[in-house]
Amino acid sequence: MNIRPFKGFAMPLALILSASVSSVAFAQATSGSSDSSANEEIVLEQFEVTGSRLSAASVEGALPTISFDSVDIAASGATTLVDYMRELPYSGGGGTIGSNYTNGGNGTSQIALRGIGGENTLVLVNGRRMTPSGTGSAVDLNAIPFSMVERIEILKSGGSVVYGTDAVAGVINVILKSNPDGGEATMYYGNTTDTDVARKQASFSVGGNGDKFRFFLGASFDEQAGLYAPDREYALGGGNSTYGNPGRFYFWGTDYDAINAANGNPGATDWTLKPGVTVATSLTDFQPWNNAAPEDGGSRFPYENFTTMVNPNKRYNFYANGAYDITDNLELSFDVNYANTHSEFQLAPSPYSSFQGINLNNYWYNQLFGAAAETTPGNEPYNVYRFVDFGPRMNVVDRDVFRLVGAMTGEITDTVSFEASWLYSEESTSDKELNGIDQARLEGSYSGTNTTADYNYFTRSFILAPELGGGGIDPDAPYNPQSLIDELKVDTNTAVNSKTQVFDLKLNGTELFELPAGYVEGVVGFEYRKQDVLSKPDAIKLSGSVGWNAADGITEGGRKVMGVYGETAIPITDTLSGTLAYRFEDYADEFEAKVGSAGLRWQAIEDELTLRANFSQGFVAPALLDLYNPGFESFPEIIDTRFDANDPLRLYQVSVSYIGSQRSGEALSPEESDIYSFGATYSPKAIPGLEITVDWALIDQSNLIVYSVQGVVDAWVRSGGPGNPNADFADRIVLQSDATAPDGVTIDQLLGVGPRNVAFQKTEYVDVEAAYRWNTDTVGDFVFGASLTNYLTQEQQTAVTSDTYSYLGTFDGNVVYPEFKGRLSTRWSLGSWGAAVNANYMGSAIDETGGKPKIEADWIINANVSYTLRARDQFETKLTIGGTNLLDNPPPTTPGAFSNNYSERSYSPLGRYLYVKLEQQF
Repeated sequence: MNIRPFKGFAMPLALILSASVSSVAFAQATSGSSDSSANEEIVLEQFEVTGSRLSAASVEGALPTISFDSVDIAASGATTLVDYMRELPYSGGGGTIGSNYTNGGNGTSQIALRGIGGENTLVLVNGRRMTPSGTGSAVDLNAIPFSMVERIEILKSGGSVVYGTDAVAGVINVILKSNPDGGEATMYYGNTTDTDVARKQASFSVGGNGDKFRFFLGASFDEQAGLYAPDREYALGGGNSTYGNPGRFYFWGTDYDAINAANGNPGATDWTLKPGVTVATSLTDFQPWNNAAPEDGGSRFPYENFTTMVNPNKRYNFYANGAYDITDNLELSFDVNYANTHSEFQLAPSPYSSFQGINLNNYWYNQLFGAAAETTPGNEPYNVYRFVDFGPRMNVVDRDVFRLVGAMTGEITDTVSFEASWLYSEESTSDKELNGIDQARLEGSYSGTNTTADYNYFTRSFILAPELGGGGIDPDAPYNPQSLIDELKVDTNTAVNSKTQVFDLKLNGTELFELPAGYVEGVVGFEYRKQDVLSKPDAIKLSGSVGWNAADGITEGGRKVMGVYGETAIPITDTLSGTLAYRFEDYADEFEAKVGSAGLRWQAIEDELTLRANFSQGFVAPALLDLYNPGFESFPEIIDTRFDANDPLRLYQVSVSYIGSQRSGEALSPEESDIYSFGATYSPKAIPGLEITVDWALIDQSNLIVYSVQGVVDAWVRSGGPGNPNADFADRIVLQSDATAPDGVTIDQLLGVGPRNVAFQKTEYVDVEAAYRWNTDTVGDFVFGASLTNYLTQEQQTAVTSDTYSYLGTFDGNVVYPEFKGRLSTRWSLGSWGAAVNANYMGSAIDETGGKPKIEADWIINANVSYTLRARDQFETKLTIGGTNLLDNPPPTTPGAFSNNYSERSYSPLGRYLYVKLEQQF
């Protein structure tokens, strides 16, 4: 399938501005040193242009780019790349994952721009791709050594024409250090003021050079302790599940009559143990299930008592680069980095749903019902249950990432240069899942022997108790013998390997031919990319005997891509220039992509006002997981719109089985987008040191690939489900009885949900940036910064026939999409002293989960102070003391959040955090 060919240049004429509050950041610079205030870079200055293959002189000011150097990053107090990026006004959304994304995380850190999926943001290292993490499309930021970051350049609009797939929302280019002179060692320690969530970091780097060569070596270590939901009072009392302990039992036939008669409560079908009952010995130990949260007197299970809020993790990074001058016009260079990461997650005990029913020969079942026990096959009782006596589920993830780049650059003539490069990147992951349940063994040898060797489901292992932080495993449990638990408990592992190879050759001519206004510059290039992925679950996962944790097969696949591209800069007048670019890519046996772009730059007032306008097309290729996934099960939350809008029970978990397009039989084509942008940069000569930038953009996406669980549910409800057996997707929806729900049923399972090209999305926004430098002889040097993003449109359709849904200014249970996000920053330096303060702002949002009316706006204040002691040139010691979230603001909470009562993708749970950092340069 072809992406539509390049359309003519089009550009909106409207520019929408908005005022707001934003954030403040102090960093220091010390006069007389190599990073003195006089040499600091203003936030909005550009070092090299990310988003173009042309020389910086040809496109300077033509693209909506911004750069942050190591001084800016240090001023923020951030300890990881994702923590720094998440606070920027233009980042966020469902594709943003940090160490506090634990329920569903896999140990990676990822970032997304503009509140749209992470596959729409391309992350580069030194201008080149990394291998995507696992079977997806996004890069793991943990593989990039944070202590070695020299600067971060961001193209704030589409870049697919230059870089290919994934660059729809923008491009993040992380430039690593290559300083060949001297070295540096750092040590860092930070912790919260009320709980031990210590972070320890250390790094070392050194560089050197000779007549024809130069090199740089660096290594770093990072260890983060864990934070658990019971450590934060606000995290408890919101998340709950119908999968519980004690269980939720359904009885039929003679069982139904017996238990209702014993309790004098005719008509109830689902039951649980009465409060205080630890082991059921008679039918009067049961009460009807109350499908409400425990804090409301209900029977649901508070799973957040077991969940991690920040995963314990440990990382080692190594980085090196070097170059050798073969001749004056020919250079060989290399980049190599290696990262090892270890992450741990804790989740609620393993859920279990026995739709085959409890074996009619189960000993404990027969002890309870006696002569009234059912004997008719098909009338077996079944239960929805959690194995609390097994302990919480644990994921232990170990990941190794290796990346090597070799390049040769040279000059053919004074105006023609070339670059040839080869990139190899590989990621290997071991994902261990501990404390699972071997369902095949449970339902076989340990379910129906009619002896005490059978597993007893009719027990309580979980209690709510203040001394256990609000809840946990009963100290008197297990009621089943430990030997039986050991027999049934199982650990599994999935090994994932992904590889990317890229060969790139480009030619650049700075003076192709001359026009009256100057020379035309052009770049042509060829790129070959090969990607392979293998996700191999172990034998027990493949056997299907671990229930929800089972795997339907091995995910294995790959793709080969060949592309050509061209880009040119054309001087039209002395003050007006244009750019044109085109890219063609052939995805072997899949599709072809053809995209183009056009831009104009007008120097409206010389050295003061620059205006720019750009149109580009973008595309996102289907992830290999979307193509080759043989099937996996997950438990997402859905909003059942049959419930009233303010009914908290409308949000609940369901079991969903996902399959890839090759199995579903629906071929996938690439996602498509049109990106329009218009911007201006103003540096008034009347106010030296001031620079203001405004950018407007519209991203119009179509043909989006979605699994659309919520879309399937919405379509089913709209077409009459469950009253209409022919409703949309009725053949994929499995219902369960629930007297508290509309129509007396809730959704239990969605079967065979595969990806489809059916969604549409539109994102419109305005960025406002300002920076002002004020140097004085008496009170020091200041750098002030302010930035704001105002989202004007965020809407989507999950299917061609569905209604357009606006998620602007909403919280969907997982992600906050504020209309406004901003930051203010100030840095000051005087002699050996420096200081920084910054404030990050996240606007309010309507809570669409029904948990509360809205998510409140959030301010986070960070600050640090530093002192630098110099012994001699290039030998200095710098001490920094600082804190983040100094006001100790908890994240805005709502019981409608999927995990821990707050949006894990949008906020940090740490609270007030203090740190000390020692840097030694030599």
